[in-house]
Amino acid sequence: MQISSSTAPAVSIKPDAPTLSASELARQSSAFRATRTGVPGVVRVNNSGSFRATYVAADGKPARLGLFDTIPEAVTAIKGAYAALVEVA
Repeated sequence: MQISSSTAPAVSIKPDAPTLSASELARQSSAFRATRTGVPGVVRVNNSGSFRATYVAADGKPARLGLFDTIPEAVTAIKGAYAALVEVA
């Protein structure tokens, strides 16, 4: 686990995994079990080899963001979804 010295620490489960902010990670971790990708809400789709990104929507239910070729692309989509939630609120 990596923790930066800023007020909102970036946390990564695997050393090479993209990072989510502490608030994003808390929201994701409460809804999704740990995955082999090291990022809550990102799972590998066996048949296609791509990665499915899912986040916790404003209503508290999981919402799929789609399939992505790489883990960083999936994490970027999750971060974008949370940024959109913050802008709406």
